[in-house]
Amino acid sequence: MNNNDILLNGSLATWRMPMIVGDLGGTYTGTFEFRTFLDPLRQLQAGREYRELLGSLAIQAEDSESNLAFALVQLKHRIVKAPAFWSSTEAESGIAGNIGDMNVIAAVLDAALMAETMFKDKMAEERNKMLEKAIKTGEQTLEKKAKENGAV
Repeated sequence: MNNNDILLNGSLATWRMPMIVGDLGGTYTGTFEFRTFLDPLRQLQAGREYRELLGSLAIQAEDSESNLAFALVQLKHRIVKAPAFWSSTEAESGIAGNIGDMNVIAAVLDAALMAETMFKDKMAEERNKMLEKAIKTGEQTLEKKAKENGAV
């Protein structure tokens, strides 16, 4: 996957998932729409749900279990729209994306996190452009005032 696979539209991102063959033999494809970041309240809610999924003995959870709980909870809060294969599991299990193919879950999480990185990079680039413009405008204003005062 590369950045060209994800399209940013404001604070949302669209990813057309290429056809992926699951570990258990299924084939998956479709279009996802993600939030490019989680606001503070969604972050807190995701953290609560993550700990809840792992249960009272979360410290004893295997890394794979912890990673899976993280992925499912993050995606629950990041995904705005998903293909039917993803959203259809919610009615049955209470969690969208509750599929047996971990490689598919990992691919969706990778895309969602890449969308966040791309969004942050775009915001930093826009901030730098605005800063450069402000500096240039300030320099031009100082030059103009200096000329008006006969200093140049």
